Amino acid sequence: MKKWLRFLSVLLILIGLFILIWPFYPTIQYYLFPPSLSAKAEEIIHLPPVELPSSPVTPTYVPATPTYTPATPTYPSSAPMTPSTSQPLPTEPLIIIPKIGLEARIVPNLEPESLMEGVGHDPSTEQPGAPGVCILYGHRFLNYTDPSSGYFYLLDKLSAGDLVVVYWEGKSYHYTVQESMTINPDDFSIYNKRETPTLVLVTCTPLWSDRFRLVVIAEPSPG
Repeated sequence: MKKWLRFLSVLLILIGLFILIWPFYPTIQYYLFPPSLSAKAEEIIHLPPVELPSSPVTPTYVPATPTYTPATPTYPSSAPMTPSTSQPLPTEPLIIIPKIGLEARIVPNLEPESLMEGVGHDPSTEQPGAPGVCILYGHRFLNYTDPSSGYFYLLDKLSAGDLVVVYWEGKSYHYTVQESMTINPDDFSIYNKRETPTLVLVTCTPLWSDRFRLVVIAEPSPG
């Protein structure tokens, strides 16, 4: 009887430790095994990027109140062909971040159902490549069954100089991370008008909490 009680105690301790550690699995994996991309993602990030102005431009700060009205971006009717393999590339928009091994769909709005399927483009902001701010929102943690399903789970690992690639309407846009910051949910300064095409990635922080917003600012990579 004592052996069974001891066994049960050890089992319960192990189960408890597993429950505590499991939500941190993506972070543990990040440090133990370098993230990698699929062959298709590697193919996309090596496409000739669209050249965007990367010289610093002093932004004109005009506060804007975001309007979250769902809108559908224009998607290409057919997939482009790559010269090297003549295989069609995806028709849907994607965001690829090599450092954290992220490959995610970009969905056309911020509806709760859409954000379960990918990273959401705020339709009140610009499309990639256009002068102004393009803002993408993503969940950081979706469920205990698969913690890595939080598309922006590892967003806090990005630092200045890291590459972010947006594949949009058959074109590849390369951005370089400039800075990361934490802001309050009611801080809409990220919507301020900018002349330079700017990519803004937003998620909740700290992990499992929506108390603050983690923001990553990226600008066009130097040509």
